Amino acid sequence: MKSLRERTAIQQAFLDGAEIDYIVPNDSSDLWEKTPNPGFLWHKYDYRVKPKPMVRYINMYKDISNEFISESREHARENLGRSGKTVKFIEALDD
Repeated sequence: MKSLRERTAIQQAFLDGAEIDYIVPNDSSDLWEKTPNPGFLWHKYDYRVKPKPMVRYINMYKDISNEFISESREHARENLGRSGKTVKFIEALDD
């Protein structure tokens, strides 16, 4: 059971435009489902703000074994050498 503070934060995130997921506690399925219009029936469902995948930019080089990792494309490009390329990686989230 989430605390009042946690429930309030999720409801405020929804009002601010965040996507909300729900799950039936103690159900055999452990998959979170998207709900476009949550009723926030806390006694029946558990809710969360849909997690955002982590994004990283990695400079990769053919002739060098080390790599440069950054959270922003611009920062990665600033540190890109002549023989490298910047690759964007997006985390695959399990529901």
